[in-house]
Amino acid sequence: MSKEIIATLNTIVCSKLHLQQENGILSIIETDSKATCKKFTLRKENFTIFAFSMDVKRKKGEGDAIFSFLNTSIPSICSKNDGTLITFSDDKIYVFLFELKSNKDLDYLPQLKSGRDFIAYLFSILKTHYNITTQLNFFCLRILPNKKSARRKGTARSKFQFQDRQGLFVADYLEPHRTLSLIDLLESAEQIS
Repeated sequence: MSKEIIATLNTIVCSKLHLQQENGILSIIETDSKATCKKFTLRKENFTIFAFSMDVKRKKGEGDAIFSFLNTSIPSICSKNDGTLITFSDDKIYVFLFELKSNKDLDYLPQLKSGRDFIAYLFSILKTHYNITTQLNFFCLRILPNKKSARRKGTARSKFQFQDRQGLFVADYLEPHRTLSLIDLLESAEQIS
């Protein structure tokens, strides 16, 4: 059933929103030209995943590319996280929401909550049109730059302490220049779910 969910998501979500993978590496790119934390990479290992981003740059004079039906003059109404990855382990569905931030003082929870709510909506479509029901396990990663560790490259082995932050399990990752392993994210998430 889990592989069927991933395959269905690949079909129903517009392909221009799919995040590209190259040699098993998934890249999430920040579209804001003023951001200092611009890219995050994740090694997917041997997991079946679906990854996408709704963080499409708005064209000048146009509404939001994703939420065109919303009034963009209302602050933050169209907020969304930078990337989403959906995978499974032991028949549990895990949803990882990623948000790249230039500094820790910038607000990030509304974007992650909007991402969670959109995924819940997406899975309600799966239930209605494909008779697919499942419990979702949400985890969020706030990715922050760390100038002290910027010289180290390669793949990072990390354990995360997901903390409940206003109803979301969130962890901070301070080494966006290093490729993170999906195994580490899942191991930390499985301790909670």
